[in-house]
Amino acid sequence: MAADGKLIVLTDDGILAIAKASPQAYSEISRCTLLPEVKEVMKKFWTPPVLCNGRIYCRNYAGELVCIDVSK
Repeated sequence: MAADGKLIVLTDDGILAIAKASPQAYSEISRCTLLPEVKEVMKKFWTPPVLCNGRIYCRNYAGELVCIDVSK
C-alpha cells in the first residue's frame, strides 16, 4: 500500500515495514514483527494492511487484528 510518499509493506509471516516510496532504491524507515508471541503456524498474514485515521490495521488468517498508531 502507498500513502503520503511511503510504502506500507506486510509480509505473510507478520513483518510490517514502512519505506520511502522511491524508484531509486528501497529505503526502510521502520519495521516491526506483529504478534511475536503467537505460534508460527498462526502467524500467516494474507490480508493487505489498511491505513485509516493514522492507524494501520493488520489481520492474520486466524482473525486476530493488530492496530498500530502511526499518527505521530
